[in-house]
Order: sequence, then structure tokens, then C-alpha cells
Amino acid sequence: MVARLREKPGGEALDVVVGDMTSATTSKTYPLVYLVFNTVYNILTQEGQVECFRNAARHLEDGGLFVIEAAPPWILIRGNQFVNVEYISTGSVVLDVNQYDHVTQILDENHVTSPLTASGWAPSHAVSSGQARWTSWRRLRASGLSSGRADGTASRSSNRARFM
Repeated sequence: MVARLREKPGGEALDVVVGDMTSATTSKTYPLVYLVFNTVYNILTQEGQVECFRNAARHLEDGGLFVIEAAPPWILIRGNQFVNVEYISTGSVVLDVNQYDHVTQILDENHVTSPLTASGWAPSHAVSSGQARWTSWRRLRASGLSSGRADGTASRSSNRARFM
């Protein structure tokens, strides 16, 4: 991913830290900490997610923003399982097959691909499998940030952080 970033215009000028988002540091603060595209769900424990939020808070300037881009799982989950068609053509289909445990908040996910033949559909193999854990924004309090304000803001000591 870093190599792809470097290929883009201006990519060589960006500082990149490769590490665990719960503990990696740049020893700097920023006006924006951005946790992109559901990456928070890759941290499979509540403690790890809280540490990620604490680490984000450590990197915020006064008035800085902590933006978390994540789709709440209840948008997709019907009961405790769901199947989505990711790709379909005249020659193959890829399904996203999921099961969600509401107690542990763990989502088990499999991407299954299959050729479509004259005799029908024959599942062949899982393209990829993984787990994800949904986080509750109430965990912000445990990270040193507080939330629950009607204006969507949260604060850390003297810092103001707005959650969008």
C-alpha cells in the first residue's frame, strides 16, 4: 500500500508510519486524525479499539478532528447473518457470506467465488475469509474522549475533538 501511495502525485512527500494503529506514533500532533473505511473493525477486541481511540487522541491538536469512517453493521445485518452478491457475470459469481455474533460483536466473513456453468452453480472456494469487530462509540469515554453531546463534539482535556 505504501508503494502504491508513493506512485501517486505528491506521494513521495508524505510521511508514512507503518505499524499497529493502537500504538504507532509519529511524536507529532495533527489537526485531523482520520480512521478510514471500516479499519476500526479490524481490531478484534474492545481493549484494542479503546487503545486505538486513545492513540488518536494523543495525536490531536487542540481543536483537532477525529474522523471515523465506518458503516454501522446493523445497516447490513439481517438477524445474525447475511449474503450479498459482490460480483456476477455470465461466467462467475462472488458472494459475501457473513455471520454476526451480537454478544461478542464479531463478524465472520467469507468471500466465496464460483464459476457458473451450463450445469449450474458450483461453489469452488473461498477467495478470502476474515473477522471484524464492531465498536460502540460509548468506548470513547474509556479512551479519554467524551461524547454524547447533541452537536456531535467530544473533548479530551483541553482539546476539542469533533466526531463526524
